[in-house]
Amino acid sequence: MDNDFYIELLQKQLFNELTEEEKQQLEAWLQVSDDNKQLAKDIQKALEISDSYGNHIEVDINKDFKKVQEKIKTSKEKKTSFFGSKMVFKVAASLLLLISTVFAWYWVNKSELITIVADYDNQSVVLPDSSVVILKKGTSLKYESDFLKDRKTSLLGTAFFKVRHINNEAFVVNSPTYKTEVLGTQFLVVDDNVGVPMVQLAEGKVAVTHIESLKKEILKPKEFVKIDKKNSIERLTGVETKSYQWFVSDLSFKNTELTEVIFKIEVLFNTKIEISERINKCAFTGDLSNMKLENILGNIAHLYKGDVQVNQKGYKIIGGECQ
Repeated sequence: MDNDFYIELLQKQLFNELTEEEKQQLEAWLQVSDDNKQLAKDIQKALEISDSYGNHIEVDINKDFKKVQEKIKTSKEKKTSFFGSKMVFKVAASLLLLISTVFAWYWVNKSELITIVADYDNQSVVLPDSSVVILKKGTSLKYESDFLKDRKTSLLGTAFFKVRHINNEAFVVNSPTYKTEVLGTQFLVVDDNVGVPMVQLAEGKVAVTHIESLKKEILKPKEFVKIDKKNSIERLTGVETKSYQWFVSDLSFKNTELTEVIFKIEVLFNTKIEISERINKCAFTGDLSNMKLENILGNIAHLYKGDVQVNQKGYKIIGGECQ
């Protein structure tokens, strides 16, 4: 059904004329998207404004004119009726213009839902804010085309997130069991409606809210949450290594952005690695499997003509240039 049908339902709702079936249809349409809800609010407001105009266009004939001649009375009634018709026409035209404007704004600003389903393990997705998401095979990730407005994503499956910090702007992952909110950090979400739902923090800090019980936990590095026996969540310490096996099982890369390569190495060795802005966008091809961390970083630095430094936070590759 097109939107004209639902606008008609909104009009009937204003006058309490909806049947039970129509109420269900309207409610279902409103739940489809936030855009529908906003459009409904705009249309409802326009209808209420037009209704308030209608209340003022009422012909009230003064009782003192009851004895006025019928001809004069009839003439005045016709003029009043004509005046009222013109006013109603103006209000209707204004309402039509307002609704048309709302529709135009709605379609121009309408956001599109982007859905990505991973065809293989370790499929990487770079979001519009430069955050990186690594997906396990079969995982579904959704976000709006205007993602930069609120940085919200929906996840069904398993994914590792490396969120870019942007001026205290929150990044949200909604999954069937949890709502995970961060500013800038690295974490794993396992929530596929099959196994035990879990959120594991690798770096930074995240707030995890259990959707059913609304219980909220703040995680620190090497902490994770799981569902407890009371169907709520509990915070535990440690690293669920089995949950990462799919993620670090393959260190073979082909024309992969160096930022993503370093990201996976950080997770595998549980360390912090910084790289120079001069090489973070460089393409990397090679197999780093079964190598020690120092050898991996040494090979990467040599390939891009840079140097490796060790500091309190971890490692840093300085200088260099793309090939």
